[in-house]
Amino acid sequence: MFCPNAIQGIPIAGTGQLGNSSSELSYPGDIAFDSELN
Repeated sequence: MFCPNAIQGIPIAGTGQLGNSSSELSYPGDIAFDSELN
């Protein structure tokens, strides 16, 4: 994720490996946040 005016990105999900467990992503299309960035 890149916040406005950020120089570096922040890893917010996934392990860097494809998969379907709760700690892995497989070709994600969208990521959504609530008003508190959860």
